[in-house]
Amino acid sequence: MNERVQVARQDGDTTLFMNLMYSGEQLLKLITSAMVAGITDSKGSRDNDQYAQNYKLVHADSIGVWTQTMETLIAGPSHHYLSEEFRPFLSELTEKVSNPSWQYGALFALNNCLKILNVAQEELPVRAQLKSWFSLFVRLRNDARAHGIINADQAGTISQNLEKSIKLITENFSLFKAPWLYAKQNISGSYRITSLNEQGITTEVQKTIDSTSPEDGIFLFIKQPFRIDIIESTVEATDFYFPNGNFSDKSYECISYISGRKLFSQSSNYLKPPGQLPSSETEGMGELSLIHETFTNIPNLQSIYINRKNLEDELYNVLLMNDRYPIVTLSGRGGIGKTSLALHILHKICSETRFAAIVWLSARDIDLLEEGPKTVRPQILNENDIANEFSKLISPPNFNNKKLFSAKEFMEKELKEAGSNTNGQILFVMDNFETLRNPRQVYAWLDMHIRNPNKILITSRLRDFKADYPINVDGMNRDEFNELVERVALKLNIQQRLNKPFLDELFRESDGHPYVIKVMLGEVSQQKELKNVKRVIASKDEILTALFERTYSDLSPAAKRVFLTLCSWRNILPEVAIEAILNREENELINVEDSIMELFRYSFVELTESYTDKSTFVDVPLTAFEFGRKKLSVSPLKSKIQLDIDLLNFFGVTQYTDINKGLKPKVEQFFKNIAQSVKIKKEGIKKFIPIMNFVCRKYPYGWTMLYKIYYETNEIPKAIDCLQNFVADHKVSTAEKLPYWELLSKLYALQKDYAAEAQTLIEICNIDDLSFNDLSNAVQSLMNLFKEKKLLIRKEEIFMALNLIAERMNLRIQEGGISDLTKLAWVYIYIEKKEKAKKLVQMALKKDQYYIHALNLAKVLKMRIKLED
Repeated sequence: MNERVQVARQDGDTTLFMNLMYSGEQLLKLITSAMVAGITDSKGSRDNDQYAQNYKLVHADSIGVWTQTMETLIAGPSHHYLSEEFRPFLSELTEKVSNPSWQYGALFALNNCLKILNVAQEELPVRAQLKSWFSLFVRLRNDARAHGIINADQAGTISQNLEKSIKLITENFSLFKAPWLYAKQNISGSYRITSLNEQGITTEVQKTIDSTSPEDGIFLFIKQPFRIDIIESTVEATDFYFPNGNFSDKSYECISYISGRKLFSQSSNYLKPPGQLPSSETEGMGELSLIHETFTNIPNLQSIYINRKNLEDELYNVLLMNDRYPIVTLSGRGGIGKTSLALHILHKICSETRFAAIVWLSARDIDLLEEGPKTVRPQILNENDIANEFSKLISPPNFNNKKLFSAKEFMEKELKEAGSNTNGQILFVMDNFETLRNPRQVYAWLDMHIRNPNKILITSRLRDFKADYPINVDGMNRDEFNELVERVALKLNIQQRLNKPFLDELFRESDGHPYVIKVMLGEVSQQKELKNVKRVIASKDEILTALFERTYSDLSPAAKRVFLTLCSWRNILPEVAIEAILNREENELINVEDSIMELFRYSFVELTESYTDKSTFVDVPLTAFEFGRKKLSVSPLKSKIQLDIDLLNFFGVTQYTDINKGLKPKVEQFFKNIAQSVKIKKEGIKKFIPIMNFVCRKYPYGWTMLYKIYYETNEIPKAIDCLQNFVADHKVSTAEKLPYWELLSKLYALQKDYAAEAQTLIEICNIDDLSFNDLSNAVQSLMNLFKEKKLLIRKEEIFMALNLIAERMNLRIQEGGISDLTKLAWVYIYIEKKEKAKKLVQMALKKDQYYIHALNLAKVLKMRIKLED
């Protein structure tokens, strides 16, 4: 922004004043956004004050809302939720200071600006607070607009004071001396971090970002990363976009004060008004009550629970009778029954004397109800929440004295000791552990302090937490499935609608997943119909032999090769993946596509087409798989096939529910795993190139992923080749190509190939159905190349293209704003169509007779302008 101000200085005092106003507006939004990032209310994404403040800012249509937000941060409820790391910044904003402090100097200079416009402006008090700068700047902005045209002398004097005021803040406010950075996760999983100020990137910063795996974005790093949610940029850190109003149910406008470009961010994250979410139905009770022999706050059992004897016995025994394992985890997919199983056993354990207390804490943010998922408020999100909730339940001495009591220290002591405040041992239960803000960090904290005979039980969808004793919760067996169906059907009164073929299909397709079963039975109740089932399951060896042996002997060698490969790993695979791996140079050349169709015809595989992109997925039914696995165990191809499987693993595991997501997630996983392999094993990427190119030729969106690998390894020419291949593919829609055309132009700029950059921008301008904003931005970038004299080609070479672009933009000029009128006018001036440029200037001045850019153009075009009183 300072560079923009320096350039504006050369154009005169009026232009300098306008650009300093942009600089001040950016500074106001920058400080406000950063301070909001320091709000650390712990009660969930839409129950915290940070969301409430960001919600107001992205919805704001005036700069005054930003000032109000700062006041809320300083003196309102948000003040109580501000992180300790941000308190020094708050002190600098609120401390009453006098001359010659830098804060007072900034206020004094800004107040002088107001006095120039308004002689009645009051003098600054002897002692003042820096927070006043925000409201003073808004007044200056409003007064300047109300004043109309500011003469050159006024503009010069105001500019001197305003520039001094801004510099005093940017050069002295400690907020800007903390490390600012942009973090972007590479395809390999590590982070590329760009420093945004002079603090640089330390090993500690890199290590912390890598370990916490945050969402890409701008961060303040003060002992930990604080993400600034509403400022957008890129890892190159060449431009920064701030919310600028125009909020709708689809998007809101963001503006760059540096380049003047605009973009529209998705508004989906800020559609729901701030407010209190309901608690989860499995949140613990608010106090400990005696149930049989144990004090506990565990919630009540759900209405329908199906006994799962093996899991129940294992969990009961490890919690009650085995002191070797202080931490036990129940892991499994969401809705698989982990919480229900835990609650059933905990109610049973309450009848024993093993634990004096069982404390239940829930991080659940979604309740999987039969009518559908519902968002709820998590009870805990970090170590402090856990400690505070635990302390509330126990109510130890001095609990209400914040100076004498530390909840975290108390919790750590209770984890280690046998319940000095509960007269016995404690079982700590943490439900939905994966939804904590940093579950790995919390797990490490718990693991550090827990000691027998106390225990911890965790339920989690993630399997990252290799506890002392892990228990995996899989789908129900058939008896459990039947009992669940019987009880749910009775409740829904649909017993007569169900038949065995449907139930067989339901069991197989659901894999015994209780939540899926309940939802599907609910659909039967609503839709009042059943689907036919065509597949038959065979589970015995003799049946397998009877079904497959004869047809297997009739298969071609190529089809057998493909079949045995598929039977070495139970997974659903994209057809493209099988072709890419089996067609690698080390293997004998076979027609994989024809072989798959042969297997399909012989009923060895099933083919499923994704609704999303019509890609084909290949699945070997369980019966065929078991048959093929027996054949593979004695096949001489076994070692070769294992090498194929090692590469197929790069595409990851696929469930039936993943098929309709299409090929994209699988190809993304493939490229990400290759990037990780190259990074971890230090392998050259060369051996993967033929496979990656094959995937990209079959699935053109792969070029956008291969581009990232080359870009991250600084092979820019190869990255350009990938993007060229993508935008040239006729199967890709114009709308999907647009962002990659823009990326291509930036890569050409990095290579200083400005002629290619210009040609790319021309291609963007010629895209059908291009939004007017994108057209305007492309024209702006193209004209910048000429203004900065980077494009060393003759005007005649590009005259025709510019003429067409100008006419294209002119036909849609009513879609733009006043800035687009002046932007197009510059294009017409360049192609020597001054009369058209004059008409556009007149249109701009009709909208705003004081619009500085239009007035400057009028001077260039030597137009006589008469301003109305």
